[in-house]
Amino acid sequence: MTNPTNPLENTPENTTPNLTPAERRAATSRQNGAKSKGPVTPEGKTRSAKNAAKHGFLARTVVLPNESHKRFARLLKTLRTQLRPANEVERDIVECMAVARWRRLRAWGLERAIIGYESKTRASEFTDLAPSEHSAQTARTLRHFSDDSRFLENLSRHEARYDRQYDRALNRLLHLRARPQTPSESAL
Repeated sequence: MTNPTNPLENTPENTTPNLTPAERRAATSRQNGAKSKGPVTPEGKTRSAKNAAKHGFLARTVVLPNESHKRFARLLKTLRTQLRPANEVERDIVECMAVARWRRLRAWGLERAIIGYESKTRASEFTDLAPSEHSAQTARTLRHFSDDSRFLENLSRHEARYDRQYDRALNRLLHLRARPQTPSESAL
């Protein structure tokens, strides 16, 4: 007697009625997966333990030592959840999007940090301003950057570059999904 949850149990593959080849493959995979007891050797267990660290290499490559690896992992997971990449190409595109977003967030953080730092170091120059006039202090600090430094201009250029990278990757992903797939691509 066959198990209704597993249409292939005790049934030869070529005599399974009413199943498409894809359904037959899926059922066979489920059946074989149920037999697995997991890795046995120490090497296999070590390799298997790394399966959950999908963001590990990417995070080590992109995240600076003073930045949060967990925050980057959350960003990558959020994009993967929202965009649901279907294959390796789409996963690469989603990773490019995560990196571009991460670098843009870094640029925002750098801008905030440098303006805050300069405001504090120039506090003695703001004696004519009341302590509550933070926007005036910020304006003077920004003017200093405009007059003496190209830091904010360069940072802004990088921010725009990261926005373009993100947008291009998203457009590539949408374009890939909109085009008709060949039979070999849909089997992946």
